[in-house]
Amino acid sequence: MEFDQLGGRCFVEECGKLDFLPFTCQACGETTCFEHRTYEGHGCKGRGEMELGGRLVECPVCTRPVAWSPSQDPNVVLAAHIDAGCPRRKRENPKCALEECTVREAVPVRCKSCSKQYCIRHRSELDHRCTRRPAQGHSRADGNRPELPRRQKANDVAFANSELDPVGNGKLEAGDRFPLVVFFPSGSKQKPTHMFFHRRHTIGKVLDEIQLKFPDKIPAPPTESGQGRLQLYPLGANFDGHQPAPHMNRLCEMPGLCLLDPVLIDYQVSDQRLSTCRAVMRRTLPASHPGSTKYSARSSLIPW
Repeated sequence: MEFDQLGGRCFVEECGKLDFLPFTCQACGETTCFEHRTYEGHGCKGRGEMELGGRLVECPVCTRPVAWSPSQDPNVVLAAHIDAGCPRRKRENPKCALEECTVREAVPVRCKSCSKQYCIRHRSELDHRCTRRPAQGHSRADGNRPELPRRQKANDVAFANSELDPVGNGKLEAGDRFPLVVFFPSGSKQKPTHMFFHRRHTIGKVLDEIQLKFPDKIPAPPTESGQGRLQLYPLGANFDGHQPAPHMNRLCEMPGLCLLDPVLIDYQVSDQRLSTCRAVMRRTLPASHPGSTKYSARSSLIPW
């Protein structure tokens, strides 16, 4: 036959079946098929000697040795051991250090100030109310927290939220997020907001998400402008701010658009509105922010 060289044949005369995964008896050393693998099935001659001593097999779940006698099938013994309540080794993820939080993260975030581990939701110092020791030379506004620097106070006034707490879909993976600083139309009372979007979303999809997040903050288009569609104007280092981004372009494919870049959404843009947005960015953003005029990596490219 074509496959005679594969596997082995059962030595039992009544059987002689060709088995591609044959069994070898530990007592007599004969080759058997699945049906005659037990001592009783093939009438093992060395059964008596093997029954004088037992065997141990390692459980693949709890790695503990399980005893079995030569008259038993080790697979059956292991299955009974697991079904009887095998003590599986469970590795518990570390719990968030915040008392009222019960979330356990597989990869927790360690705070650089207090050196405690927190979940993704409470990773920022403001979210877990960090009890870090204030730096020397800072005056205390109260008995627990140091007084905020002047630059941070200016950010609180100029922006609706901080860079550490952006607005967006919290279910997005960190690698798919594209953060931007969104300036709203001149007729809106909404302050500039840190937001993030999916990096593969088009400009039109981004504008739709902003309108869904802030339905009452975007005024209706002016009738005299003749433009009824909302536009997105990039204000970063590589843009002059007068050209809107095409609605079909994706964020990750926009040439010159960088993370944390400021953008203006409006029906049309004016020089006065651009000057106001750039003044806010220049006055309030820290030097470490990519949109700041003092950012070392891009300071030579920013025209404002």
